[in-house]
Amino acid sequence: MVLLEVEEKLKKIMTCEISLFAQYKEEFSKMKKFILEKEWIFLQRAFENVQQVSDKIEKTDSERDNLYEELCSLTGSDKNDSFYTVISKIHKNTNNEMTDIYRIVKHEACSIKVLNEGFNRFLQSRKNVINEIMEELIPDRKGTIYNRKGFSSHDGSSSSLIVNRHL
Repeated sequence: MVLLEVEEKLKKIMTCEISLFAQYKEEFSKMKKFILEKEWIFLQRAFENVQQVSDKIEKTDSERDNLYEELCSLTGSDKNDSFYTVISKIHKNTNNEMTDIYRIVKHEACSIKVLNEGFNRFLQSRKNVINEIMEELIPDRKGTIYNRKGFSSHDGSSSSLIVNRHL
């Protein structure tokens, strides 16, 4: 493939990746909204949409890697060289545009990483709160072993706490 063709394809694929990142953020915000509003059916759909966009991003990222390796071979660069080093060896009119697009891709990828980490912390904190509440309400549930019929294998005595609903 000719160098100019690879440059154009790489530019196109990175631009596509940026739009997929925006789509991911949009679907992710819907998912977050549905969790807060406890709309479980809509949450399931939003989660599936996020997963589909994530799969598209993964495929696009793989294509971008392949094009980058091809660009490296065409410019005589090592594939471990930085993007900026490789881009400096191509046509000057494309150079600035490619570096701008690449910066946006990096920025968007970092922002999605932060978004995912924050969401995971949110979910983990909710899980911890629920576990702590359940431990207070039913302290003997932890470590309980159940038999094949689904009943607890210990003698059946329970020291569970009963909570007054009027509290």
